[in-house]
Amino acid sequence: MQQKSKLDYLSLLLFFLLLAIGFFSIYSSEYNGGAINYANGKQVKQAIWIGISLLIGFFLILLSNSFFQVFSIPIYLLTILLLLLVLFIGAEVAGSRSWISIGPIKLQPAEFAKYGTSLMLASVISKHGFSLKNLRDLVFVILVVAIPFVLIMLQGDTGSASVYLSYYIPMFLMGLSGRYFIYAILGILIFILTIRFGFIYIAASIFLVWMIFSFLNLPRRGNLFYGVVFLLLFLGLSFVSESIVNQVLKPHQKSRVEVLLGLKQDRFGAGYNVFHSKTAIGSGGLFGKGYLKGTHNKGDFVPEQSTDFIFTSFAEEFGWLGSTGLILLFGAMITRIFLLSSRFEDKFPRVFSYCVASILLYHVLINLSMTVGLFPVIGIPLPLMSYGGSSVLAFGLMFFTYLNFSRTSFYRNK
Repeated sequence: MQQKSKLDYLSLLLFFLLLAIGFFSIYSSEYNGGAINYANGKQVKQAIWIGISLLIGFFLILLSNSFFQVFSIPIYLLTILLLLLVLFIGAEVAGSRSWISIGPIKLQPAEFAKYGTSLMLASVISKHGFSLKNLRDLVFVILVVAIPFVLIMLQGDTGSASVYLSYYIPMFLMGLSGRYFIYAILGILIFILTIRFGFIYIAASIFLVWMIFSFLNLPRRGNLFYGVVFLLLFLGLSFVSESIVNQVLKPHQKSRVEVLLGLKQDRFGAGYNVFHSKTAIGSGGLFGKGYLKGTHNKGDFVPEQSTDFIFTSFAEEFGWLGSTGLILLFGAMITRIFLLSSRFEDKFPRVFSYCVASILLYHVLINLSMTVGLFPVIGIPLPLMSYGGSSVLAFGLMFFTYLNFSRTSFYRNK
């Protein structure tokens, strides 16, 4: 066992590069060839939030390793309290009651809840004797993740709630059976296919597949009970899928799902953002149009181009090569965090850092998929690049806590 006294400078360098790229992309999205209102411009507000994040990050690095474990439960409970407050006093923005206003400042507790949940998850899994193979322990972990998930769903913020699906990755890396991943994929597939083709066809297909597998496993009669249970579960999921879309999703979210699945064409409605996003990205070609020279960007064709669709602005100006380079930067940082975290001797910093990498991975994959039309537009920002103080500060908290662990944790020998 050995202790490393240096920060993870490679991840820190990648962090600053992505912050800088994001800042200049936001500046470009505001630039229209004329004068920019620096007093109220998004780039100024973003710079202030970046400064606050770096200042807080500096102090987080200096704290002892044990600080985060001691205060993991209070921080988690505080974020849960904030999520509850939003339901009663929250301000509604873009159809979701997700914000708390403090004078001129608006904060989104759902962003900070990811930090609190990651700390709490790490604290629970690192307890002596804890095992994800134990049903009671597994249920407790699911509750830790489910509570903020449900509260955020009640706010109407489906996108932020969906991020909690990423917590499966650290749980899998800490011993959760891979069969749960298979079940989840099957469930998602059944949900999507039911929306696309209808309950009758999918239910008949599920029953046919179940009959085939039951016949192949006929000698193993002990599996019959579990087979019937999964048959009923999958049939039930298929049965309620259309109700979920109709009752849980908001009208604009439902329309986006229908456009994505080819159930309807709505270039000037639900499909407007994605249509112009793909047009802008494609117009960038191989090398891009050059910084501050994006025509779709300057024409404001893509709504939310400084937030959820910031990648569109970057891709138009820097083309396929620039976009590939940006994706490689994200990939390098996420991979670095995963690899270094796997060497942490103690479970607490290891699980927390897995959570950070998993959340970053989910955000990047879903955001980029949204901009190119592979996933419904659900309001997932691109980490460190999209405009938004809560997002920058929350990712800063998670990243600099990870940096603290990279400096203070013991490492397992290779």
